[in-house]
Amino acid sequence: MKSSKDQTESVGYPNLESLLEQPNPDVAGMKDRQKALEDLRKTAKSAKDKGVAKQSALAYSRFFELFDKLLEVRSKLAENMSEKK
Repeated sequence: MKSSKDQTESVGYPNLESLLEQPNPDVAGMKDRQKALEDLRKTAKSAKDKGVAKQSALAYSRFFELFDKLLEVRSKLAENMSEKK
């Protein structure tokens, strides 16, 4: 069982957290994968492959929306912290 200290250090998404901690997170590789999935959706021969590609590309899109929101929250928190000093 994890200690409470371990639980406060991470909410269980270490890769996402490490990206959020970077001043300029690099998500270019993920954008490339999303583009490849969108291309596959257009060129796939079977309906199943098209559907899977579409769902996967949508998941990336939702991730980027969430990530942008988290970066916005991070920025606001940083501003609040600097104002309090």
